[in-house]
Amino acid sequence: MTLRDELLAIARRRAAGDDEGALAALDALGAEHPDDPYVLHARGRAIFDRGFLGGGGDGSDQQTGIDLLQAAVERAPADPWLHTELAFAREWGQTDAAGAEADYRRALALEPDFPDALLGAAALHGNPSADVSADEATAWRQRAARLQPENVDNWLQLARLHDAADRPEQAERARVRAALAPRAEPDIVAQEWPG
Repeated sequence: MTLRDELLAIARRRAAGDDEGALAALDALGAEHPDDPYVLHARGRAIFDRGFLGGGGDGSDQQTGIDLLQAAVERAPADPWLHTELAFAREWGQTDAAGAEADYRRALALEPDFPDALLGAAALHGNPSADVSADEATAWRQRAARLQPENVDNWLQLARLHDAADRPEQAERARVRAALAPRAEPDIVAQEWPG
């Protein structure tokens, strides 16, 4: 079985809810491929998710997961996806907005139109530990909107940024785009519409 096939089989186990079986398989795969960045990522994300989503614990799973994600980035520093995954874990697992911002910025330096990095970085606007300006957040959300016009939440977040900057026409257009996006939920969009 190729490494690709093994990773897909493990992903299927996780999707089926067999997290412990997936982790055992990832540990075995990690012993065979200790320096592969995607094996490190898969192990790190699975361990992080167990600690983050499992609730409770002492946080050691989250930290172990972040350490493995950092190791993956070190082995494949030109992959914006790995930087974005590390940023997510830093933000949500350690509430390290400054660290997350640095990783999102690295991802965007590698690939300026990487949607997950655009959305993650923009979402840090307003966090006092991050240094993301309203103009940056707006520009990132606008780029993400061009790449993912079906993303209703992004359009609504963009409308809020325009509202805060006293740009009512642009805010209105963003809300219209949210309402017209495929799979939009009209009642949710209506809650975001002033007046």
